[in-house]
Amino acid sequence: MTSMASRASRIAAEARKIFGTLPNRNARSGAQILKKPLVSHYHARWYMEPIEPSARATFPEYTTELQERRTEKLRKLRQRGKGPPKKGSGKRSKCCDIGKTVELRGVRRHIHSSTKLIVELKTRWRIGIKTIK
Repeated sequence: MTSMASRASRIAAEARKIFGTLPNRNARSGAQILKKPLVSHYHARWYMEPIEPSARATFPEYTTELQERRTEKLRKLRQRGKGPPKKGSGKRSKCCDIGKTVELRGVRRHIHSSTKLIVELKTRWRIGIKTIK
């Protein structure tokens, strides 16, 4: 019986060498993933390398259709006054007193993020407010 078992194990070992399989150990080995061919080379060949970086390096005036569309849209928006604000001139910067101490009718107050009241007092009722810091 032992000769049959050793002969069967030798045959199985030779079969593994010929067919490139692993012994059955009833445990996951990841062999299925390793058997699959690598796909990175196929992806590299399939997807062409973008030409924009090299084209911009040689021709500074090079633009794509998407860039041209975006710049045209931005130009039209700015003509109508709907373009993006300049850096530092957004909604929050309109109330220039955030984080400062102001004097309102003889009372000193530190202004936090909510300054609608101060702006309203300045603009609508034209109350003089002194900024201290």
